[in-house]
Amino acid sequence: MIVALLLVAAASAPQERGVIDVRREVTALAFDPARFFDAGPDLVRIAYRGDDYDWPVWSIAIRTGCLPGAAREGCGERRIARMVRAALPQGAERPRQRGVALVTNVAGRKPADVAAVAAALDTAKVEWVEADLTTCPGALEALASASDTRWVPDGLAPAPSQDIMIVLHADRIRVEFPDHLRSATYDGWIAPGSPAEWANRFATLVEPCWKPAAAPPPWRKPLPQTQRKR
Repeated sequence: MIVALLLVAAASAPQERGVIDVRREVTALAFDPARFFDAGPDLVRIAYRGDDYDWPVWSIAIRTGCLPGAAREGCGERRIARMVRAALPQGAERPRQRGVALVTNVAGRKPADVAAVAAALDTAKVEWVEADLTTCPGALEALASASDTRWVPDGLAPAPSQDIMIVLHADRIRVEFPDHLRSATYDGWIAPGSPAEWANRFATLVEPCWKPAAAPPPWRKPLPQTQRKR
């Protein structure tokens, strides 16, 4: 009888949630670029993940339109971007350390559920910013240069070379062009000439143009039930 009661108590007790669970929820809540805007088509979605563990570092979404409060004239020709980025910890030398520090911070608060993770993100110094790319010097030209990237891995048509490239535990960038008629997605390390390299350069170029976003942050939006169960 005592054993049975102990088993029931253990089954009903809250399960310890580790760093892996919190990392998954932080990524889904805050770093999914598909959640940065309300309903409507995005032009580009970018997500930077660190190391084999996919630490969430930064994500960007771009679409046609105007920033909140701006004059509506010409919005059909303007491009706006929003970004979420983990804060840079003191002494960090690699981008992935942003994600490690953020997830460790949130996990250390022992959030009981997804709502508690969202509440922790409110005070975790996560950057939530936006930019009008039409007025950002060089941004539209950089955006258009995405069409010059190399999507096909070198291994399919190797060029003669004496060099051997070894890539271990690399950071990865997912780049998605989610057009309803012709979509394209790249997911891989920041290889020379690849969409990942383009995305990394684009983020660097736009850096001076970010301003605090007027819209609520994505982690304040409810997660779809399917993502809660992952």
